[in-house]
Amino acid sequence: MKRSRTRLSYADRVLRVVQHLVRHPEQDPSLEQLAAIGLFSPFHFHRIYHAMTGETVKDTQRRLRLHQAAISLLGSTDPIKTIAQRAGYGSQAAFTRAFANAYGQAPARYRQRGQAPSLLPRFTPPEAMDMYEVRIENRPEITVIARTHHGAYHQIGQVFEHLQVWAAARQLLRDSTRWFGMYPDDPSAKPEAELRSTAAFMTESVTRPGETPLDDSVHWQVIAGGRYAVIEHVGPYAELDRAYHWLFCSWLPQSGEEGRDGPCVEEYLNDVRTVPPHQLRTQIAVPLC
Repeated sequence: MKRSRTRLSYADRVLRVVQHLVRHPEQDPSLEQLAAIGLFSPFHFHRIYHAMTGETVKDTQRRLRLHQAAISLLGSTDPIKTIAQRAGYGSQAAFTRAFANAYGQAPARYRQRGQAPSLLPRFTPPEAMDMYEVRIENRPEITVIARTHHGAYHQIGQVFEHLQVWAAARQLLRDSTRWFGMYPDDPSAKPEAELRSTAAFMTESVTRPGETPLDDSVHWQVIAGGRYAVIEHVGPYAELDRAYHWLFCSWLPQSGEEGRDGPCVEEYLNDVRTVPPHQLRTQIAVPLC
């Protein structure tokens, strides 16, 4: 019992560090400073952090910074030098090397490609209808452990970080663990502060509610079964809005299908900690009548 309580205490303290990294990507705190935030001994902090999160502090910082930079490149006109500085890089050249290594292309090219009209058309021509392969699936109901997020969708990463540490502390993670995101709101129709979303996971070690005691930070939730239109997007999470645009503006109106009430469901098919962003695979499922 004492070991279990200690592990959960470690998880809470690691989460303080992760939250600091998420909220202050431009800072470059020392391991000693981060250890102090988590109330750890500097001598043991790094090993504990790696065991709980599956990556080093530097890996987390690099991943979070480049993700925010990708969002800024696609969603703002800020100069690349400014984005590089905000991401904590001392020079634009260093930022360019790091970004190209992770995303497969230089920041300027990434921005240019992301803003190209042919990739995000206002009206999609018929020949663009095969941009994704759409499958119609009948899916079973799934029960998951979830945590709610309010705010911009691209900030839900901090909620997944919380769930990762929460589950690791309780030894719930397996190679077969599945990770989901649920997005009930249209980000073009609501202010960012009013957007709702949910991060969730399911694992073979927990097959029904009651087997694992939850705390106030997480809850049980059901992902509804039924008919879904399903596509797979390959690429950074910052580019997922393209896939949604294509689904709702091009495919759905011409498909003969009707959308059903319920959130879109994303399933993340590989691990953001082990593959570069341009290789990330995300399955998007839209509920159908």
